[in-house]
Amino acid sequence: MVCYQYFNISHKKTIEVKYRKKEASKTELAYFLEDLKLKLDDTEFFIDEDRRVKMFQAISNIFTRNDLSSQELKTMVGIVKALYFFEAKNKIKKTNKDS
Repeated sequence: MVCYQYFNISHKKTIEVKYRKKEASKTELAYFLEDLKLKLDDTEFFIDEDRRVKMFQAISNIFTRNDLSSQELKTMVGIVKALYFFEAKNKIKKTNKDS
């Protein structure tokens, strides 16, 4: 029984090390959050200026508490970028229709 448990524990560690994700650095996360804040400001996401700080802190907590891997953060950067450009494209279309 002891040998079986030892085998399971040692085997589990090997698997975990093999697939360990590279955590995103604090610098990468800081750049992402700053870019996100700028894009949210630009798209007028924060309707109420008084609640802006609290809202962004809540958004920031989502990303800082989850220990994102570098790849996961790059995925989020791509998502935010795509949504931002989609919003910008729609603004241009709306402006052209109104002209």
